[in-house]
Amino acid sequence: MRVGWPLLLAGALLLALSALVATRAAWRWERTLVVVTGEELKLVHGTLRRRSRAVPLRSVGAVVVEQTLLGRLLGYGTLIVGGLEIGYVSRPAELARVLS
Repeated sequence: MRVGWPLLLAGALLLALSALVATRAAWRWERTLVVVTGEELKLVHGTLRRRSRAVPLRSVGAVVVEQTLLGRLLGYGTLIVGGLEIGYVSRPAELARVLS
């Protein structure tokens, strides 16, 4: 059975788009830095425009870890500390133990 060129073109475009989305997600994850000092938790992210947010550790109430099933299997999740939400943190439970 022969497949026409429109299906091949659509498949190639879909593959290129999914590769672009995956590359963007990996780039954002790579360019995000979480720094824990004795006084604060700092999140630094961005490539062309670097941004940082910090939460003083003395004012941190609850530390919340959210993980999906896939996140638990692959070892990543979302960490919520004070008003700061950090997505795709590797081993978030270990970091939550350090902050608590």
